[in-house]
Amino acid sequence: MHIKKNEELFTTIKSMSGSEVRYFKIYSKRHIIYDGNNYIKLFDAIRKQTQCDDNEIRTRFKKEAFVVNLASAKHYLLKLINKSFFHYYDTDDDLSVVMRHLKLASIYHTKANYNLTEIHLKKAEKIADKKELFLYSLMISELRLNIGISTQEDHQVENTVKNQLKIERQVFEKYLNYRSYQQAYARFKTLEKTVFIPITQSEKNKYDSIINKKLFRNVSFAQSNKARSIFYELKNSYEDKRFDNINKLEVNEDLLNFYIEHPKLLGKNISKFIAAIYDYLNDLLHSNNGSNFLKGIQKFKLLKTSSPTHNAQICYLTALLQLNYLYKCESIEKTNDLIAEVEKQLSKFNNTIAQPLRLSLYHHNCMLLFNNQAYKKALKWNLKVLSDLGLENTSEVKRKAALANLLIHYKLQNFDLLQSLIVSEQRKYKRTPNLYVIELIAISVISKVLHVSSRQKLISIQSQFFSRLKEHKDHFTFESLTHDGIFMEAFGNGKNSLFFYK
Repeated sequence: MHIKKNEELFTTIKSMSGSEVRYFKIYSKRHIIYDGNNYIKLFDAIRKQTQCDDNEIRTRFKKEAFVVNLASAKHYLLKLINKSFFHYYDTDDDLSVVMRHLKLASIYHTKANYNLTEIHLKKAEKIADKKELFLYSLMISELRLNIGISTQEDHQVENTVKNQLKIERQVFEKYLNYRSYQQAYARFKTLEKTVFIPITQSEKNKYDSIINKKLFRNVSFAQSNKARSIFYELKNSYEDKRFDNINKLEVNEDLLNFYIEHPKLLGKNISKFIAAIYDYLNDLLHSNNGSNFLKGIQKFKLLKTSSPTHNAQICYLTALLQLNYLYKCESIEKTNDLIAEVEKQLSKFNNTIAQPLRLSLYHHNCMLLFNNQAYKKALKWNLKVLSDLGLENTSEVKRKAALANLLIHYKLQNFDLLQSLIVSEQRKYKRTPNLYVIELIAISVISKVLHVSSRQKLISIQSQFFSRLKEHKDHFTFESLTHDGIFMEAFGNGKNSLFFYK
């Protein structure tokens, strides 16, 4: 941003820290004898301003002599601040020490004290060479050349000039090499953000082939072991952020932002990370942190991987979270539009990926409606799952829908239809009972409850039900079915349980 000349002092003063202000005031008292107090007044007045306003200064100090030529006073004050900066930051770091020796060498050169000039030049040269301060090496060489020309006989000057120019050429080549190395180093940082991060030796070899491409071909220093070790140290800082061990406490939007920018770093852990982010956002939703939840959802949608399956999964999980949010906000009328939008997004993937996710979305909406006691609407969505011919009846979502069908008809008191459905389902499952243990246990409970009204008998059925479930907790379908929202609502252990409390 361009700073106007009359605002330069204002901007400088506003940028000063508390310690810089204190040092300036001490410095000005030491170096201004007569009008020092006036400059401190001007400094303090400008420091209090919210915007540069010379008219305010003239009005405030109309009786002071310095406002007659305010521009000159401001110029001197700026020079004074710059001098205080120079002394404040004149520390013993390499750059400051080299500059100090160069300044002293220049002073002694003007005094024709060439021995002391050479002493300070050697001290500056030693640090400049060691710390690769090549521009200062060139300044040292130029000062030596000036000394040689002014002190030597005419017949010696030519050789001195040739020797010094040879040294300057060597320094300049080092400087160019150093600049090329800096360019390569910057390119390294770009590469490690945009291409894969090598893990195995073969991947490292592939990465070396990238480093050896045209940009680096003529930069020997950038191809050195030193440069590569720096690069691999850089990439290790990214590699450390791989999501190898899931710790839910570490999953947050910062980590999500990182993987949105660097999705390739997820590697083989992408499924775990997607599940962890889903849980993180779900926790935000249930903690009533609506604004952060909605921001998180929008960011979650930005996560794109090289796997269509995972991208479809992200689309599906964000839809589940948004459905939950709409029901929580009692905006059920918006759910149909959301599902239609997600169906359109899923249609971009092949049917093998999209279909189970689409049917799972229908089932999730059915579950939300069921839990909100909108049983007729729930039945409509459940029938969409059951009537779809694209998936086998043995698929997880179809089996959940078949069980949900019984539970919905129970709540709608369609008992005659329910009796025939129970017989049909039992017949279907008994062909391969080992595969459908959990379903058979649940259907058995529904069948018994239809003919029971006493509280004591219900407690007995409940006890048997949980006992039988416990026996089969290692069954491969146990988790998927017993953690389903409709199953939990119907067979839960609380007082709102559909069957065990009447």
